[in-house]
Amino acid sequence: MRIKLTESKKLEFNMDTVGCSWEDLKGHLRFTFENVEYGFPAEIKDGKVTVEVPPFQSVISARLNESISKNKEVVVQGRLDVVANENNHMSPWIGDVEIEVPVAVRVKSDKDLQGMLEAAKDIKVTDTKVTTVSTADQNPQPFDITLKKSKQEADKKTRDVVKSEKRKKMTKFASAMLREPK
Repeated sequence: MRIKLTESKKLEFNMDTVGCSWEDLKGHLRFTFENVEYGFPAEIKDGKVTVEVPPFQSVISARLNESISKNKEVVVQGRLDVVANENNHMSPWIGDVEIEVPVAVRVKSDKDLQGMLEAAKDIKVTDTKVTTVSTADQNPQPFDITLKKSKQEADKKTRDVVKSEKRKKMTKFASAMLREPK
């Protein structure tokens, strides 16, 4: 099983039962990491066990989160626990859970940040057009997802403009160097 540290995940297990009704079952999905157990309640209905796992980074401590973030992936022990009729305990699934850690880039130096700001200062944006859609029929996605996608598109356009401007400056510089007599 594989989950991402920063994303929630819905897990489903198929299950069969004999000798008790679905209403008499309770369950939890548990992850054990560095001798700490994290449990998430399971919903059991008509042969399916469903567990909503929140973003794991929001569940664990900051120290543990920092420890995990130093790796690309962490493997923890996972298990599904089911209790039938309040006294019969079983673990129908036990296995490794790979927690994928997303790649993050952090700027540590104000000097580096100043250099990026200086490079961006010379950029001139000439074509600005903003279009908004406010009806759910035309835009069925939740607002936060639409906003996130729009920001990603704007960031990509900005990066493309920066690259283009740098290429133009380098071309002008190279042309001037070639024309200059020795």
